[in-house]
Amino acid sequence: MSEVLKTKPPVWFWIVVSLLMIWNVMGIVSWSSDAFFPEEMLDQYSPEQQALFAERPGWIMPVYAVAVFGAFFGTIMMLRQSRLAMPLFVISLIAVLIQFGYVLFIMDAIGKLGFAMAASFPIVIVVIGVVEIAFAQFAKGKGWLV
Repeated sequence: MSEVLKTKPPVWFWIVVSLLMIWNVMGIVSWSSDAFFPEEMLDQYSPEQQALFAERPGWIMPVYAVAVFGAFFGTIMMLRQSRLAMPLFVISLIAVLIQFGYVLFIMDAIGKLGFAMAASFPIVIVVIGVVEIAFAQFAKGKGWLV
């Protein structure tokens, strides 16, 4: 039986993966609070935000779940030094792009809320998703993921 040997990653690898884990747990918390959002809390939001919340199609929340849980399990695979991290991060980023693409452009969140309000955080999320993929690719190239 042939065994693939992993190269031991440096300490900074574990620090980066730990930070990604914190980020992705925050994503799950965000999804959970959105999925189980009490309707009476909508009063805290502007009429435009309330309208966007009400107009979201039913498939948005499952896509959102794929985005956050895909990245979370991708990070788990990084902790396990598994190359399965890469496809999970890719799936997560695709889900992020579908979700935000629909909300920002089809639902016109940018037109209704303005660019800064609607797109700032989604841009950060996309950038971090790209960084996760690049980091997993880098780690795989270094032999830290097998």
